[in-house]
Order: sequence, then C-alpha cells, then structure tokens
Amino acid sequence: DILNQITSDVVPFQLNKKKSMGDHLEGTIQTKNDSYFVTSIPYDEGFTIKVDGKEIKYEKVNRAFIGFQLEKGKHQITFDYESPMKRAGIVTSVSGFILFLIILVVDGRRKKNG
Repeated sequence: DILNQITSDVVPFQLNKKKSMGDHLEGTIQTKNDSYFVTSIPYDEGFTIKVDGKEIKYEKVNRAFIGFQLEKGKHQITFDYESPMKRAGIVTSVSGFILFLIILVVDGRRKKNG
C-alpha cells in the first residue's frame, strides 16, 4: 500500500524537445501536492535552474543527483549548464594563442635581421 501511494504521486517531467539542446533543458510539470523534484542529472555546481522564470537553489540528493522543492501546481522548469572553469579555460586559451603569435613575430624578425 505504501509503495503504491508513493508511486501514484510520481508525475513525469514533460521535456520540450524543440527548446532543449546541449546545455539547456526546458519542460513542464504538473504536481498535485507540494513535492520534491528529483532528477537523474548528476549534481554539479555549474547548473542554473529556474522554476517559472525564477532562479532556485538546488541540492545534491540520493548522494549524486540534483533535487529541489517544488510547490503544488503547473511549473515551467529550465536547466542551464555552464562548466565552472569554462571562462578560465577560454582566457587561458586566448592568452596562449596571443603569446604564440608574439613569439612567431619576434622569431621571424630575428631570423630576418640575423
């Protein structure tokens, strides 16, 4: 009885495939009661999650996944992901490329004058 009661409250998340790609997921859910939204998405601090357009705090659940509280009703939920070190990686790559170009120019001038 308890298992039937628990599983009867499970409501599927309706993913909007047209608006979901790569690092962005979007969809809707309708809940009968205040509940807890638990995903199979591994927990990472690079996510921004919005419920009805408002950013919410999420936490690690079941030792490894994303979960958050959800009030009763119909909700639009979006998940956006950006690697925490993405910006640092871009800056490092661009800086390295610029340094490489400077070395090529300086080396070319030395050979030309040398």
